[in-house]
Amino acid sequence: MDYIQQLTDAAYPQEYPKEPGSSELVQTDLVPLSLAISIVQQLQSNSITWSVEDFESRAEDMEGEDWRKIYDEDEFENALSAMMDSHDCNSGITWDTVTYYLNSICKK
Repeated sequence: MDYIQQLTDAAYPQEYPKEPGSSELVQTDLVPLSLAISIVQQLQSNSITWSVEDFESRAEDMEGEDWRKIYDEDEFENALSAMMDSHDCNSGITWDTVTYYLNSICKK
């Protein structure tokens, strides 16, 4: 589905004052909010997400019930953020990537 084309087809021109109280108008294209929301929802439903819970799950898979003795759970959010900020879009994110950040940032 071509979302850009949907937005382009649904756009309609609207004029607004350039500044509050100004008689000079500028034109912009608007899209119905319901269409924009629908497209965002479709994109979200077609995405893969990683969460703090994935770091907890991976820690438990690797270390068993004693994972809290090895990893600082308070650092999971930082590890997730670092992973998302520096991931390679050509390689993607795998469980090995989660393991790397878990050991690099969260290990006590």
